[in-house]
Amino acid sequence: MRADGHDPDAGRALDDQLRVNEIPLYPAQIREVLAHTRAAQTRFELGISERRVVVHLQVTKELFADTMRSLEDLKREIEDEFMTRLGIESEVLFVERF
Repeated sequence: MRADGHDPDAGRALDDQLRVNEIPLYPAQIREVLAHTRAAQTRFELGISERRVVVHLQVTKELFADTMRSLEDLKREIEDEFMTRLGIESEVLFVERF
């Protein structure tokens, strides 16, 4: 478990499968969701928090357009894609680096 309370291994099976609300989820599905957003080539880490996927997304110059609004828009875009494509809630957290 990390200092922020998220356990990146919670819900993870030996075959790298995650389970969110009893829904099986693989890292490739996460990459597919992100591929449909402006965060397609951005580094990320995953975790499970309660009943949602937590995506830690590295902020890059390409993602940051000088305003917090652009990051908030990207956050909503990614969270909407998770709900639309996989039917699961997500939370996007931006980090400076891993």
